[in-house]
Order: sequence, then C-alpha cells, then structure tokens
Amino acid sequence: MAKRAWLFFILLFGAMSAASAEIVVREFSGSGTQETRSFSVQGPWIANWRVWQDYGDRDVANIEIFLYDAASGRYLGRITEQRGDAVGDRLLDDSGRFHFRVVTRSHRWELTVIQIDEDEARRLRRDAGGR
Repeated sequence: MAKRAWLFFILLFGAMSAASAEIVVREFSGSGTQETRSFSVQGPWIANWRVWQDYGDRDVANIEIFLYDAASGRYLGRITEQRGDAVGDRLLDDSGRFHFRVVTRSHRWELTVIQIDEDEARRLRRDAGGR
C-alpha cells in the first residue's frame, strides 16, 4: 500500500511540475485586421498563432502580427508574416504589458500567450539551434 501511495505522489508531483512550466496567460481570436486587448506577461513567454482562410486565394493572401507596448503604444516588432494557412510560435524574453495588432484581409486567427519557465525556454532555444 505504501508503494502505491509513493507512486501516486510521484505521478502527482510530476503532473504538477509539468503544469507549472506553461501557463496560458491570454487567448485571442478574430478575423480581419484588429488590435487585441492588452495583456501582462513575465518573460520568457511564447506567442503562439493559428491562422487560416475560409475563402480567397491561399497563395496570395497574407497575415502579419505585430507586438506593441500597451502603455506607450510603441512598436516592438513583427511576430510573424505568413501566407495562407499557418501555425507557429515565437519565443520572447521581455516582460511587460503588451498588445498585438493583426493585419489581414481574409484570415481568421487565434493567438495564445503562454508563460513558460527558464528551463523550457532554454530547451526551446537548444532545439532551435540556439544557445
């Protein structure tokens, strides 16, 4: 019985550790050009996107996602530029309050802000060929 309880504890602790490595901070969805509501996040974090078209020429239409400082409105950079349907993510290290601007004519999109810990960020950098 004690062996079973110990195994349960190890499994429970492992699940809690894995769950704490990623926290969904905010999710957004829409279609066409829009600015999202602002969100606060501590670095490192991931901007994850899924974009698709319901109509139109998938080879011609594109979508761009930009990041802005929510307080000042200052442009911080382009997260992605995609053509057609796409899924992707970008690792960011900055902490603060931000918002996205999505620019497209024909895409529907979903954006997720995911807080990760330093160990996960190191693993992602290593897997991507960085240090």
